[in-house]
Amino acid sequence: LLPQALNEGVRVFIIEDDADMMEQIKSEMGKYFNVKGFMNGRQGFEAVMREKPQLLVCDVVLPDMDGYEIVRQLKSHDDMRYMPTIMLTSMNDEKHQLKAYEAGADDFVVKPCNWRLLVARAMQLIRWALTDRENREKLVGEPTDDSATIAQRTKSQGGTIFESHADKSFKQRIDELIAERMSDQKLNVDTLAEMMQMGHTTFYGRMRKVTGMTPNKYIMSERMKYASELLKQGKLNVGEVAWRVGFQDQSYFNKCFKAAFGVPPGKYGK
Repeated sequence: LLPQALNEGVRVFIIEDDADMMEQIKSEMGKYFNVKGFMNGRQGFEAVMREKPQLLVCDVVLPDMDGYEIVRQLKSHDDMRYMPTIMLTSMNDEKHQLKAYEAGADDFVVKPCNWRLLVARAMQLIRWALTDRENREKLVGEPTDDSATIAQRTKSQGGTIFESHADKSFKQRIDELIAERMSDQKLNVDTLAEMMQMGHTTFYGRMRKVTGMTPNKYIMSERMKYASELLKQGKLNVGEVAWRVGFQDQSYFNKCFKAAFGVPPGKYGK
């Protein structure tokens, strides 16, 4: 069973230009979240940028600004790129699904929706995003809003409501492959898909579903996580750590590490 409402402070914005569909989404998701709807793409985008909700559910075809452009612009802003987005469309084909993922969407749902799955997926994405944000904030200071409070309350509801055994096995295998090839700077989505014996598009979508990230972002996340562990141990200098996690360019490693943790690697753990 789905848990009760996570918290009235968890805000989900919906951009959908069909009035009936909007009311259905608000009715179903309003049982669990504080929802707010917009029927115009441009107005919805501006509201998201201004109010910064915990999740966006966005249609593809919208007046003034389509869903792909909304997601693409949101993900280009440093303070919005971690906000999860779910795109809605009646076009159930690989071309549009891939286009949504390339724009930066975290998931892709075909209308008419299975409401239970939509809500469950929204909950999972919010938990992941809040947990990632908590981890970043621990390194750069106290949170500036109620994200830590929301994260704590969502955790108390029981962390995984949409994880299957197959998903766990898939993620475990991916983690093993990345760990085995951590120092390989050429490790990317194509090499991982090949090692998993999956097509590029299928693998890309599965990674987004299971991890909430694109494959290359997940690889980068694992590199940074391992780099932080090595730096904590204090046995290697920054250049050696960079090489161990697949970076030949130390300056680029420094930039990526600071983006992930808020401090340069030379100051981490000191």
